[in-house]
Amino acid sequence: MKLKIRHVVMAAIAVSASGAAMALNVNSTTTGNVILNVWDPTTHDDFIFDTGLTQSTFSSTGSYSYNVTTDSNAGGVWSQFLSDVGSDPLTWNVVSGYGSASGTTTNTITAFTTGSSAPGTSGTIANSLVNSAVATLWTYEQGGNAATGVNTSSNASVVLGSSTSNWDQDTEPTWNGNLKVTTGTDGASVGTALAFYSVATTGQPGTANNSPSTKATLSTFTYTWLFQDTSNGYVLSYNPSSSTVPLPAPLMLLLSGLAATGILGRRRSSGAIESVAA
Repeated sequence: MKLKIRHVVMAAIAVSASGAAMALNVNSTTTGNVILNVWDPTTHDDFIFDTGLTQSTFSSTGSYSYNVTTDSNAGGVWSQFLSDVGSDPLTWNVVSGYGSASGTTTNTITAFTTGSSAPGTSGTIANSLVNSAVATLWTYEQGGNAATGVNTSSNASVVLGSSTSNWDQDTEPTWNGNLKVTTGTDGASVGTALAFYSVATTGQPGTANNSPSTKATLSTFTYTWLFQDTSNGYVLSYNPSSSTVPLPAPLMLLLSGLAATGILGRRRSSGAIESVAA
């Protein structure tokens, strides 16, 4: 049961000067958009951001950074989202799906997902489960695509309505269950890094994509994703250093002060001992 009418937020990258927006979609004619989800587990409000990456353009050893606070395609939408959720703690993840929802595409069906632990192991996830997970993601994304309402621009919108499925209540259970991700570990609190995985169907594309006996392959990408609140805004990054969460400046000053106090104290103790000895 929905606790209230939700705000579903969709931010996408413009693809033409006329302001048309890239639709979030996973089907046999696309390569699968890589999207950031941020949600409020209390109100079930969602923020969806299309990074502009696809499964074919994403590189395991690449470096990517997105500031959703200052991004011209998302900044106003993100501000509205934060206003809606107030001080509630937020959860985030990065996901992508590619393949026909019917599973009859001639292409391999692939799911990308973050996780604090790996989605099962290679050889334990059936092709049919990957197909079901991607179909569920497509339904979720269609809700974001159809979002229309207040605070809209050519490529971003905040939409009111309970008809659109949300992530944690409607999509996440099937996504995690089919990909054998431990419940809830596809996401993390803001400031916590997550590993990134690929789960892809195997065998002859087509009918094999619906096979419960043919098993998918699991791959782990090189780096991690991190979504954090920085002094310059909320930033999503993927690079070798994303697993390190920088300490807030006030804490750094405090630690520096404590270190200086310790050094000064040791010097005074040393001086006192020398005076006694003399």
